Amino acid sequence: MVLKLIIFIFSLLTFLVVEFHSSHPMLPLQLFQNSTFTVVNIVRILVFFTVASLLFIFSLFLQQVQGYSAIEAGLRFLPMNIAFIVASLVSGWFAVWLGWRYTITTGLLLASVATLFLIQISVGTEYEKLLGSLAISGFGCGLTLAPLTAAGISSAPTTKAGIASAVLGVSNRLGSVLGIALQGTILTQLLSLDLERSLSAWGIPAKLQEQIIVSTLHGATIVSSHLPLHISRAVLHQAIGDAFVSGLRAVVLVASFALLAGAFLIVIFVRANLHQVSNNSPVSIKSRTR
Repeated sequence: MVLKLIIFIFSLLTFLVVEFHSSHPMLPLQLFQNSTFTVVNIVRILVFFTVASLLFIFSLFLQQVQGYSAIEAGLRFLPMNIAFIVASLVSGWFAVWLGWRYTITTGLLLASVATLFLIQISVGTEYEKLLGSLAISGFGCGLTLAPLTAAGISSAPTTKAGIASAVLGVSNRLGSVLGIALQGTILTQLLSLDLERSLSAWGIPAKLQEQIIVSTLHGATIVSSHLPLHISRAVLHQAIGDAFVSGLRAVVLVASFALLAGAFLIVIFVRANLHQVSNNSPVSIKSRTR
């Protein structure tokens, strides 16, 4: 893991150095001298960081802790996905009505609060109690997409509009990758620590503890004959569920904070409406030709 991180950082720094000194860079770093463009990309990363991590982690929760099948778990995310799509469709109208800054900020705050409510989750929490928070979180994230795109492209010169659009798309993918990777790491680390504490309290040998934790992380079935007589499968399953929930709560807290940080950045750096754009932006040029 550490080696991969080092390779990633080295590769990224090498790419940036090459692009900075290139006479015809694939990614003009001058784009990021505009604070609005930079912040919009950061916020898009945070939005997709949250969406991807919630879909990934909660699908594991529904399947591994609450016993749903993959299809049943997937169907239970339909309300969140539908809310995300509906919000994406109407976000342009909200942007005209409220302006970019307030539409994006409203969506981020709405999603942040709804996500934070998920911290009350427990092993036995019924799906119906999660439904509202997941749907509102999806709606809030979807509400940010169109105004974020408009703000990002309008902050770039018209000659760089295509590249600016591509960078925004990459930010979406990067956010999704980071959401699954980082939040998945947080979940597994806290799950392992919490489960190890429970197993140690039961006096289970260290080697068997390691086998149980590894099996749990890989979703494998733990053979009953490997457990001490005083530990039933039901008791172990409850401990695994509790450990998973402890990690899930941390994931929810990180996701909520990420959205809140995004709202703060938008308030500080993003212009309020479509009439406050760069003279060289495609949005400004289009408005002058009408």
